[in-house]
Amino acid sequence: MTTPAPTKFSNQNDIHGAALALAALNITHPELDDEYGEMAGQIMEDYCPLLRVPDGVLTPEEQELADEIMDTIQSEAEKIEKELLSSESPIIRALVGKQPTMTE
Repeated sequence: MTTPAPTKFSNQNDIHGAALALAALNITHPELDDEYGEMAGQIMEDYCPLLRVPDGVLTPEEQELADEIMDTIQSEAEKIEKELLSSESPIIRALVGKQPTMTE
Protein backbone atom coordinates (compact mmCIF):
# COMPACT_ATOMS: atom_id res chain seq x y z
CA MET A 1 0.00 0.00 0.00
CA THR A 2 1.27 3.49 -0.77
CA THR A 3 1.89 6.10 1.87
CA PRO A 4 -0.31 9.18 1.84
CA ALA A 5 0.97 12.46 0.46
CA PRO A 6 2.16 15.02 3.00
CA THR A 7 -0.81 16.58 4.77
CA LYS A 8 0.36 20.14 4.14
CA PHE A 9 -1.29 20.05 0.70
CA SER A 10 -4.92 21.10 0.72
CA ASN A 11 -6.41 18.34 -1.41
CA GLN A 12 -4.91 14.91 -0.86
CA ASN A 13 -7.26 13.38 -3.43
CA ASP A 14 -5.76 15.56 -6.14
CA ILE A 15 -2.21 14.59 -5.19
CA HIS A 16 -3.01 10.89 -5.07
CA GLY A 17 -5.19 11.07 -8.19
CA ALA A 18 -2.44 12.77 -10.15
CA ALA A 19 0.10 10.22 -8.91
CA LEU A 20 -2.15 7.33 -9.90
CA ALA A 21 -2.77 8.82 -13.34
CA LEU A 22 0.94 9.47 -13.83
CA ALA A 23 1.81 5.91 -12.77
CA ALA A 24 -0.73 4.56 -15.25
CA LEU A 25 0.77 6.75 -17.97
CA ASN A 26 4.27 5.52 -17.12
CA ILE A 27 3.15 1.90 -17.37
CA THR A 28 1.15 2.23 -20.57
CA HIS A 29 3.38 4.77 -22.32
CA PRO A 30 6.97 4.18 -21.24
CA GLU A 31 8.49 6.13 -24.14
CA LEU A 32 9.66 9.56 -23.03
CA ASP A 33 8.63 11.46 -26.14
CA ASP A 34 6.73 14.68 -26.82
CA GLU A 35 3.36 12.95 -26.48
CA TYR A 36 4.36 11.56 -23.08
CA GLY A 37 5.52 15.00 -21.91
CA GLU A 38 2.29 16.64 -23.01
CA MET A 39 0.16 13.98 -21.32
CA ALA A 40 2.20 14.09 -18.10
CA GLY A 41 1.95 17.89 -18.00
CA GLN A 42 -1.79 17.73 -18.62
CA ILE A 43 -2.23 15.26 -15.75
CA MET A 44 -0.36 17.59 -13.39
CA GLU A 45 -2.40 20.61 -14.45
CA ASP A 46 -5.74 18.77 -14.38
CA TYR A 47 -5.28 17.60 -10.81
CA CYS A 48 -3.46 20.62 -9.38
CA PRO A 49 -4.71 24.03 -10.55
CA LEU A 50 -1.69 25.80 -9.02
CA LEU A 51 0.42 24.12 -11.69
CA ARG A 52 -1.64 25.83 -14.43
CA VAL A 53 -0.37 29.27 -13.47
CA PRO A 54 2.28 30.54 -15.92
CA ASP A 55 5.87 30.86 -14.76
CA GLY A 56 6.70 34.26 -13.31
CA VAL A 57 3.17 34.91 -12.03
CA LEU A 58 3.46 32.95 -8.80
CA THR A 59 5.02 34.43 -5.70
CA PRO A 60 8.21 32.71 -4.54
CA GLU A 61 6.22 30.93 -1.83
CA GLU A 62 3.60 29.74 -4.34
CA GLN A 63 6.32 28.58 -6.72
CA GLU A 64 7.98 26.64 -3.91
CA LEU A 65 4.63 25.01 -3.09
CA ALA A 66 4.06 24.17 -6.77
CA ASP A 67 7.51 22.57 -6.93
CA GLU A 68 6.78 20.57 -3.76
CA ILE A 69 3.46 19.41 -5.24
CA MET A 70 5.16 18.25 -8.43
CA ASP A 71 7.87 16.45 -6.46
CA THR A 72 5.28 14.79 -4.24
CA ILE A 73 3.19 13.67 -7.21
CA GLN A 74 6.23 12.23 -8.95
CA SER A 75 7.40 10.47 -5.79
CA GLU A 76 3.95 8.98 -5.17
CA ALA A 77 3.70 7.96 -8.85
CA GLU A 78 7.01 6.10 -8.59
CA LYS A 79 5.79 4.22 -5.51
CA ILE A 80 2.49 3.31 -7.15
CA GLU A 81 4.19 2.27 -10.39
CA LYS A 82 6.66 0.06 -8.51
CA GLU A 83 3.82 -1.54 -6.56
CA LEU A 84 1.79 -2.16 -9.72
CA LEU A 85 4.74 -3.57 -11.65
CA SER A 86 5.45 -6.04 -8.86
CA SER A 87 1.88 -7.30 -9.10
CA GLU A 88 1.14 -10.72 -10.53
CA SER A 89 -2.20 -9.46 -11.84
CA PRO A 90 -2.84 -10.55 -15.44
CA ILE A 91 -4.35 -7.13 -16.13
CA ILE A 92 -1.21 -5.29 -15.07
CA ARG A 93 0.97 -7.78 -16.93
CA ALA A 94 -1.09 -7.18 -20.07
CA LEU A 95 -0.72 -3.42 -19.71
CA VAL A 96 3.05 -3.68 -19.57
CA GLY A 97 3.16 -6.28 -22.32
CA LYS A 98 4.18 -9.19 -20.13
CA GLN A 99 1.76 -11.88 -21.15
CA PRO A 100 1.84 -14.86 -18.77
CA THR A 101 3.21 -18.04 -20.29
CA MET A 102 1.78 -21.50 -19.85
CA THR A 103 4.53 -22.35 -17.33
CA GLU A 104 3.71 -19.43 -15.03
